[in-house]
Amino acid sequence: MQQRARSKSLAPSSRLRMPILSQDDDTRLLARYHELRPNPRGRGKQGVAKLCAEFGKERHYLSQLIARTAPLKPGEKVHQDDPKKGVPTKLTPEKDDSMQEQAVEWGFNFSYQEMADHLIEVFEADSFSISRQAVADHLRKADWNLNHTSRVSPLLQQRLGHFEQRAKFARSNKKNKFKNWVWVDESWFYTEALRILLKLPPDQFAPKRRVRHKSHVAKLMFLIALARPRLDDDFDGKIGVWVVGEEYLAVYNTPNQDAGDEKVRSYTLNANRYQDLMVDEVFPAIRAAFPDEEVVYVQHDGATPHTGKTKGKKNRPTPVVLAEAGNKRKRGEPRIEMVVQPAQSPDFNLCDLAFLRALACSVRKRRRLGPGEKRSFDLKELADDVKAEFDDYPAEKIEDMVQHLHYVLNESLKTDPKGGNDYPRHRSAEAKKRKI
Repeated sequence: MQQRARSKSLAPSSRLRMPILSQDDDTRLLARYHELRPNPRGRGKQGVAKLCAEFGKERHYLSQLIARTAPLKPGEKVHQDDPKKGVPTKLTPEKDDSMQEQAVEWGFNFSYQEMADHLIEVFEADSFSISRQAVADHLRKADWNLNHTSRVSPLLQQRLGHFEQRAKFARSNKKNKFKNWVWVDESWFYTEALRILLKLPPDQFAPKRRVRHKSHVAKLMFLIALARPRLDDDFDGKIGVWVVGEEYLAVYNTPNQDAGDEKVRSYTLNANRYQDLMVDEVFPAIRAAFPDEEVVYVQHDGATPHTGKTKGKKNRPTPVVLAEAGNKRKRGEPRIEMVVQPAQSPDFNLCDLAFLRALACSVRKRRRLGPGEKRSFDLKELADDVKAEFDDYPAEKIEDMVQHLHYVLNESLKTDPKGGNDYPRHRSAEAKKRKI
């Protein structure tokens, strides 16, 4: 991997204008190649990429040089040079500069055909045409990143105080060890992902996946509570996962169920149900996980069920109900205090930052199908798969997520203005060495 990285570290301009080697240089390159040690796997030699980078060439140049100097086999004919060899490429450096300028104007969102049409229009190419494949090959050769995924980030507005709130939260928690901290959040899990990436061998067709309607794929919401693992006393940090729904028994016989089967259906999470779920399920689990703490802080976002009022006769705000339930405890149990994270700040919650996405990937792998197997859209099976993957998730990975959260809190204070979310998404090697 390191050799490959070195061979790709050349600047785009240097890769387009590689040095021309003399005959003596070719001889030295061949001599150095024959001195390399054979690859233990039995194919090629070790250090070929590094050797080619030293001479400013790529691997295919060395392969062609070896082929030209190899002795002819009996009956083999001498290879004639291509009559078009030496003809200048259509995509000259001038056209490359034009592509870069146009890519900036388009926000780097374009197709190869659009770029080919643009070059033909700008340079008035009446005598020849530029194909989209020529553009694609040129961009790959020039080391363009053609597989970058751009994701939207929450919009932060100065007039609403988003930056100040985030900066204040980050300052107060950048040195927090999160020993008595719990993150709570909800997320949807789907019985079938609409878009997945496949790796197919040659001449292999992709398996067909069908749903009744892409807007009505069966899904189920889960409430997840997560804490920092305590590896010294075998606490893995997983407080619990709860289905935001209800179980019932099937009434009728259908092709997919029998009367009396246990089923699960989701319901809308409003303030009433959120209060009941937190007070009856989450708070007891938190107190059982932190028997030696005086107080435990539970962080959630400012969604309407978390901050709104219940409907009906009670009509009580959720913060008041949760505060009363947090103070109501038995002897020896910790007090629970709710913390509302800043608005537009999912990156400050461990669940939203990393865990929910990682758990969704694990569930999708668990539900992979073999040849001839049929997809199940049963929500009871989905609930069992999510709970099983939640229980099996490694505590070491959760600890690494906590380290990344600490990195995010510190990096958000380095943006301009402070509290922004345009920091580098990946930690450097130095940042990974720092532990909290």
